Amino acid sequence: MKVSEIHLTGSDLVRSPKALLGVAGMAHVSESVRIETVDAPGLASITGLQHDLKVWARMQDQPPMIHLSAETVVEAPSPQLSALSKRPIKGGMRFGVQITDLDVSSLGPFMADVGRLEGAVRLGDVLDLRFTGEADDLGTEGLSLSGKTRVDLKAAHALMPASRKPKGTFAGVIETDWRMEGRRPDPGDLKPLSDPGIPLRQRVDALGFLDTARVTVNLTDVGLDLPLKDGASLSVHGIQSPSPVKIALSKGLTSVQLQGDLAIERISGLPTTPPPKSPLRAKLSVKVDQQDLSTLEISEALRLDPLGIDQDLQMSVNKLGRLLNSKELPTVTALLKHLDVSVEAGLRTTLGPSLASFTPGLSLEGPVTAGIGCQLNGGRDISARISLESEGLDVTAGQARIKGLSTHIFLSKAYGLQFAGDGEGKSGLASV
Repeated sequence: MKVSEIHLTGSDLVRSPKALLGVAGMAHVSESVRIETVDAPGLASITGLQHDLKVWARMQDQPPMIHLSAETVVEAPSPQLSALSKRPIKGGMRFGVQITDLDVSSLGPFMADVGRLEGAVRLGDVLDLRFTGEADDLGTEGLSLSGKTRVDLKAAHALMPASRKPKGTFAGVIETDWRMEGRRPDPGDLKPLSDPGIPLRQRVDALGFLDTARVTVNLTDVGLDLPLKDGASLSVHGIQSPSPVKIALSKGLTSVQLQGDLAIERISGLPTTPPPKSPLRAKLSVKVDQQDLSTLEISEALRLDPLGIDQDLQMSVNKLGRLLNSKELPTVTALLKHLDVSVEAGLRTTLGPSLASFTPGLSLEGPVTAGIGCQLNGGRDISARISLESEGLDVTAGQARIKGLSTHIFLSKAYGLQFAGDGEGKSGLASV
């Protein structure tokens, strides 16, 4: 170990019984240490480890008792960390933190307000993390954190040891931008989360220390190749996020929102029978909105090319709160009894050569629209609907040919719900 410098300076130092350290005044500490080799078998092997530290402190006999600013940096050119990989991290490692306006009010127990904290972590080309934070009473009264993260999937996959590496190959970059407001949880806050003996609502309420949280995710040229049976593989490449995937929470999980778009440039090797003749392209949009632990709204839309298939889904669930006061997971009977659910799904395409492999021996050409719906009125009735429509469909089967076939098929069925112990229930209702 080589200590290149240590400096300790003070000014206006005087004894003060009211000061936390018994001394008031200014102090400045700086040090620079270089360790040529750190070899801890099973933990790490690091050469050229450099550590730098600077601290400025003002000590006084009135609040804030100690006003402190500090910065520290730890870096190494090619460390090997056993928890991550047996390989050295190409591009090196760097960890830095800077604290501005740390006001210490007590040493026993230690209490302080953090006016500003900035930090950065870099692991070669694998990870780049930057974060900032503020805290009142070390976060017990208030905590704000935000940051940005960049992960290179190809570099991360290459770094993993074989025993932990998932099968297949991965590529692309995932970037996240995140922010949270709330307070630091104490052990009592977290205990209900793992207690199956209390109702689910109380477990969800235990996350009340989190006021708001927002995460934005961007994907750039993400790809994966996964091995399947018999030497086949699923390949998905060119995954992008035309609009970022956004997740927002408030009051713990009382409100949850998710929305975003994904575009996939190439999908091949799907384990379908028969498999598509050419690679697929896809666009997916998703939106989820859960409010007050009572309502859930889901909408989704998918476009598949060159098949020319458009699919969409809308789903709403109401009265979720009725199920959260139970200590047990809800049964099917409880779901039917208490929830109001509406589901609508649709499929639109133009049949032709691109879909011919899915209808062997039968040629279909023309537009087709299909739909399915389900409605549950908790404790009362349930209904389902199916529709199939086509305008000008051409059908060929061997020598037989039908041209310009129009189809309008609508089926629906509804039933009243009766539960054990309810006495005489409602009679079944059916219509076609």
